[in-house]
Amino acid sequence: MLSITALLTSVENLLIKNNTSTSSWYISNGLNEKVRSFYKGNDGFSENKPIAKTQYPAICVELKSKNEEMKIISREKRDATIRMTIVCITNYISGLTDTKENSDMESIALAQNVEYLIRNNVTLSATVHMMQIESTEYGVDIREDYYNAVSRIHLLINMYNV
Repeated sequence: MLSITALLTSVENLLIKNNTSTSSWYISNGLNEKVRSFYKGNDGFSENKPIAKTQYPAICVELKSKNEEMKIISREKRDATIRMTIVCITNYISGLTDTKENSDMESIALAQNVEYLIRNNVTLSATVHMMQIESTEYGVDIREDYYNAVSRIHLLINMYNV
């Protein structure tokens, strides 16, 4: 049986496991501060989750969609295509020189580190045949009291015989 929550947790755990300087694919490499928090939820979660300023940089793994295809040979097994977004968010305390530019550059660097990790770990388990990056978007989330630089990495995950 396909467990979406287990898949979300697997992607989150892959990121957490590689947030240490001894990892070959250290996701915080080159950042001013190590990624401090990880979250998971549905599409749009990162836009509505209040994150304390002390918890940046942060990464959210969001479920976007699931499409299942029944196999003709077996009614119990199916193939599934899952779309997720890994959202990388940076926020630097105002008052620092070039705070907004620093946030933007850090968000881009973090997204590139995560992309490198994904490209080198295309399978998560025996049922996850391939995890690939469809695209990456860069932007900002500006509200009254903060400026967040945001990178969204769109993933396509193909699972077989689930």
